[in-house]
Formats: sequence, C-alpha cells, structure tokens
Amino acid sequence: MRLSDYTRAAIRSASQLPPDLRARHLHEQQRYADLWRELLAGAHAAGELQPGLDLGAARMLLLGALNWSSEWWNPGRGSLRAVVGTAQRLLSAGLAPGSDPTPPLGLTESVSTAAPAARGTRNRILDAAAVVVLNRQGYAGTRLVDIGAVAGLQTPAIYYYYYYYYYYFASRDEVIEEVVQVGVRRTMSHVETALDALPVAGPDVRIAAAVRAHLEIGVRDADYAAAAIQNAGQLPGPIRRVRLLDQRRYAALWRGLLASAADAGLLASGLDIRSVRMLVIGALNSAPGW
Repeated sequence: MRLSDYTRAAIRSASQLPPDLRARHLHEQQRYADLWRELLAGAHAAGELQPGLDLGAARMLLLGALNWSSEWWNPGRGSLRAVVGTAQRLLSAGLAPGSDPTPPLGLTESVSTAAPAARGTRNRILDAAAVVVLNRQGYAGTRLVDIGAVAGLQTPAIYYYYYYYYYYFASRDEVIEEVVQVGVRRTMSHVETALDALPVAGPDVRIAAAVRAHLEIGVRDADYAAAAIQNAGQLPGPIRRVRLLDQRRYAALWRGLLASAADAGLLASGLDIRSVRMLVIGALNSAPGW
C-alpha cells in the first residue's frame, strides 16, 4: 500500500502494454506467484491448512484481496496496521484447520438473458466495447470503428441500434459509460436475486450465497469487470462519478451482510469491518482475471 501508485499502474495497464513489456510483466508476476505457491505448499505439508482446499484458488483469491487494497486504502480511512491485522486474521481463520466455514453452495448455470435479435445486437455492441476497452487501446484509444469491427457492424449501425431500441449515443463516451456500469449493475442484480431466492437463512448462509452469485456473474462478464477496473484511472469525471455511485450501492449491500453477521456474533471481535468488506470484494473481483 505504500507503493499503491505502482500497484495500480501495473494492474490497470497490464492488458495495454506492448507484447515485450507484457511478457516481462507476466514473468515477474509468475515469480511472485511461485513465492506464494511455496508458502502455501509448505503450510499444507505441515498440516496448517484445511484439508481439501484448492491451493491454486486460495493463492489467487489471497493475492486478489491484497492487491485490491491499493485501490481503496488511504491513511484518512483507517490505519495500515488495522488493514494488515484484518487481512492476517481473515487468512488464518479461513485457511487454518479447525475453522468451521459455511458449506459451499453449488454454482448454478448462468441464466440466459437472450432476447429478440435487436436486443442481442445491443449486447453484441456492448460486449465488443468491453473487449476493445480491455484488451486493446484502453479508454483513450477506443474508437467506435474498432467496436464495430469486433461486433461485426458498420459504425453507423451502432447509432441505429442504440437509437431505435434503447437511446441515442451521441459519442463513444456514452457507449463506454454503459460498459463500465454493466459490470457492477449486473453483479448487484445477480447477488440481490440470489439473496431474495433464499429461504429464511442466517447471515453466514447469506454471505455464502452472495459470494457464489458474485463469482458466477463475475466470471461470465469478465470483460466488463476488467474493462472497468483496468481503465478506472483514465475515465473522465462524469463517467467515473456514475460508476462510483454504483460501487457505493453495491458496497452498501455487503455492509449490511457483514453487519448482520457481526450482530449475530459470527465475526471475530475487533475486526475492521470495512477492511473485511473491501478485502472480500477484492478477492472476488480478481477471479475473472485468472
């Protein structure tokens, strides 16, 4: 977190680097991943981890949570010591044998959102925009002609479909604004639907259901999540503000889930609940990347 600017630069720019720089960046990532692989393998061999854990998934979720801290922590919102202590306690409680995790809830098949042909074309345009923003030029270099090429449409058709079936996009920024909003809004909707479908359940089961739903939609819409995260620093103020409002709404949902768990005595005393929330969301948000 003391080098947060460097961490954010690496995370946000990774997909936009030239091939030679990207290869070197991946090499360094792999070296660091090997260090954590050895740490977890040693703990597993010593019987210090729960049996049956997927060590690869544990490593990537752990790194995702830690790397995400550079996006949200600042000295004015809490001490570094509190964040580090919370991360250490979450790690020990979640991985150590003898802990009693909520039984995993099975992943369900993604619900199809296919609709009429025109609606499909609209989604095709958004999907193409997410790919272009994520994998190619980034926000600054994205052009409607590039989006059209990926979607298999002429540029004027993008305006036609949006005008006729949804609303008129006067600029590429309006297309990009939709893309960066889709990830958070679909995630929140999917999580809320999963929670509403539960019978009467305790806070631990509701949190497990929210984790499952977040991962389901995050993996399915990986391009949208990555486009929003990796281009956050490049977005103009109006787009960034709208995205921030959506993020705050989703954060409020998790705040409520964790508050209920704390009230029920299911969380360890003294935990920094805000750090718990951000570390959990960081871990979940990292999944589409690996």
